[in-house]
Amino acid sequence: MQIPALLYGEYAEVRKRCRRALRRIVREGQPFWSAFQAEVMLDTITHPGVIVVEGVLRGNGNDFHCYAPLYLVLNDGMIDALSPEAIEEIFASGLEEAWSFTCMLSRVVMYSWMRDTEHCRHYVRAALRHWDLLDAEGERYTWASNSGEQLWAIPVALHSAMVKLGVPSHLVQEPLPAGGLYSLLAQADRELAGDLVEFGRLQASLAQESTYCTPARPPQPVSEPPDSTFMSDEMSAALENDDPVAIRRLV
Repeated sequence: MQIPALLYGEYAEVRKRCRRALRRIVREGQPFWSAFQAEVMLDTITHPGVIVVEGVLRGNGNDFHCYAPLYLVLNDGMIDALSPEAIEEIFASGLEEAWSFTCMLSRVVMYSWMRDTEHCRHYVRAALRHWDLLDAEGERYTWASNSGEQLWAIPVALHSAMVKLGVPSHLVQEPLPAGGLYSLLAQADRELAGDLVEFGRLQASLAQESTYCTPARPPQPVSEPPDSTFMSDEMSAALENDDPVAIRRLV
């Protein structure tokens, strides 16, 4: 994954860089995420250190302090200097890239933006789009600790967003099932999650069939679902009747 060099290093230095970027945002009206995305992007494969998604990690090592931009916006009071439109744009544009979405894994996002289900749905759609890349980092994520873990093992904002869409809370505290995030969404509340429920059921079913039929070939990536209704009547009926032959034909 590519992450801006501005966010890499010791915490004290990263904090100084982030504060300079925040001043440019407030004084010059520079778009929020572009202020942190300098010309230099670092590859996490070639740079050691953990990816910090929550909590201040102080130490002498170089790490990716991805929580820092939003953490400083709130704790330095700079959010008061931004218009409601600018605050909403921070959320919307932050979902577009994997690195900025990583910066939004902090639970501070739940307090500031995702108080309604619409924002949660957008957030979860972005998680589906970026998940393979994020999960491939392995045991490098941390919450103010020098030791890394798998991303799902840390109580990030994604857990809260899934619960807010009706996924039973005990499920997000367990390891991901075979169908991954899709299997969890299949158990969400349809009134809250909308089409994400059917999309989750479909993708979890396809992943399971791929495991049974072609174990040597990993499930293929899928695009995120559109915001509006996308299931045909035939597909809805096939899912309702648990008819894998019809599902394969329609897909």
